[in-house]
Amino acid sequence: MLAAEVNLMLARLPSPAKRTVLMSEDPAFDDEFRIALDTIPTLVWAARPDGTAEFFNMRWLDYTGLTADEAGDWGWVTSIHPEDTKGLTDTWSTIIGSGEPGEAEARLRRSDGEYRWFLFRVVPLRDEAGKIVRWYGTKTDIEHRRQSEQRSQEAERQLRAAIDTIPVIVWSALPDGTNDFHNQRLLSYTQFSPDQAQGMGWQAMFHPDDVQRHIETWSKSVATGNSFECESRLRGADGHYRWFLARGEPMRDESGNIVKWYGTNIDIEDRKRAEQDLRTAHADLAHAMRVAALGEMAASIVHEVNQPITAIVISGGACLTWLNKDPPELDKVRTSVEQMVDAGVRTGEVVQRIGVLAKKGDAQQELLQINDVIQESLLMVERELTNHGVTTRVELTSTLPPLLGDRVQLQQVIVNLIMNGVDAMLAAANRPRQLLIKSDQDSSDRVIVAVQDSGIGIDPKDLDRLFDAFFTTKTDGLGMGLRICRTIIEDHGGILWASRNAATGATFQFSLPTETQRPR
Repeated sequence: MLAAEVNLMLARLPSPAKRTVLMSEDPAFDDEFRIALDTIPTLVWAARPDGTAEFFNMRWLDYTGLTADEAGDWGWVTSIHPEDTKGLTDTWSTIIGSGEPGEAEARLRRSDGEYRWFLFRVVPLRDEAGKIVRWYGTKTDIEHRRQSEQRSQEAERQLRAAIDTIPVIVWSALPDGTNDFHNQRLLSYTQFSPDQAQGMGWQAMFHPDDVQRHIETWSKSVATGNSFECESRLRGADGHYRWFLARGEPMRDESGNIVKWYGTNIDIEDRKRAEQDLRTAHADLAHAMRVAALGEMAASIVHEVNQPITAIVISGGACLTWLNKDPPELDKVRTSVEQMVDAGVRTGEVVQRIGVLAKKGDAQQELLQINDVIQESLLMVERELTNHGVTTRVELTSTLPPLLGDRVQLQQVIVNLIMNGVDAMLAAANRPRQLLIKSDQDSSDRVIVAVQDSGIGIDPKDLDRLFDAFFTTKTDGLGMGLRICRTIIEDHGGILWASRNAATGATFQFSLPTETQRPR
């Protein structure tokens, strides 16, 4: 504002066609303007139409330490910082050529030799014909502003360097979800250019199997304003994909409106591999436990297989006897053959159950009914229950929804819990051995399976350690059965826990999400 007022004052000065630059018809008028121009806290100057200087106020001369003669014409250039001289003189020449107002920034030397930043502004004065007759200008000290700008620029540079250096991909997005910034780490990893990564171009970085799920998850967060989290594979410059965990949070204004999204992508490839290795180790150990269980039940298995084989032999012998009759008694032959077929089917079922338990491989997700899994598990341990005099009661809710899971793994959990209950009841002398197996739904519509025994129960001090690896209350136990069971249930999105019964024994329960509750 002050510079504009000074320019107006300068514009009121008479043209050189009448008198010199600071002379008018009224000496008092000259003195008044001379005092005003020398007093105002701004450096004021004037130049001829060709750009050569012809006037500097006293504040300008005092500041630079130059005399009016030294600063005249182009002498003022000596007061400009050497690094700024060419840029300022070129700008000044351009302004002169255009005939329009202009401005520039440059460092001006103070009389003590210190340079400070100034804002140079100039406007032309024209006669009635529109011809430029003089240039009037001001120089305003902007050192503090420049220092503030430099500090801001340095802080921004350091922040940008930090963002580009940290071992994490950093990004930001507009409220509509389109990306407007990625740090250098992402560009280096993918070899994308900044333009390629802008907007929705980032989609091309993701694995084809992950991109749709990633977009859907991101779009949902943008629509709802909720935090964003998704695991996906990003393609590196070498063409290989690595797993990354992407997270994003919205920044809101005072009204709660989202003004920006800020996020990170963290490399979790090593973690994913470790998790896969751990799952493989768990699967191998679970398989070993199943095979060990088969060894423990070898006598029962032999008995189960032996019974139908014996029946086949007996029926076969009877069949030959009826065929040797004259005439053959075909009705009795038919009956014997049918008995042989039934015994063969029973043998196949026994072998199939053994094969299922001995099976090794990756988890196979399929839609299944938990009641069917319970019944299949009971068939596997039926002989053990009978041999140990266990009375079994089964209470299954018939309207349970289907689950998505691995049939073999869930059978292993149920068999393990049943056999643990049998062991607990064997340790409780002179007590009825009663086993209750139930299925139901809880208040969250999750499926619940409970195995309740009448055994020795659980010592309160052991409750928190039951599912720890290598913890066991059995003299010959490995301490891995319950740990594996919990891992299997957790891999299915469920929870496994134990509790002491009010009277005798213990109850082991697990809950599983239904097929519609499992995340896709």
